[in-house]
Amino acid sequence: MTARPAPAPLSSLTFRDDENVFSHGGYQLLDDIAVPRFGDTRCWPADCLGRPANRKPSEWRFVFP
Repeated sequence: MTARPAPAPLSSLTFRDDENVFSHGGYQLLDDIAVPRFGDTRCWPADCLGRPANRKPSEWRFVFP
């Protein structure tokens, strides 16, 4: 049996790969923390957002298997 090749990343017709996931218009972004981009395929950490102190960092991450 042969292994399947890894799936190729899909391009979006709506968002560019270099476009920020979170924008200044709708989110309170923290200074000096990188904002994830749509081209990042493994995970979008939301640590660039101001979040309540009672939330764990793991609750603010989007993971794409």
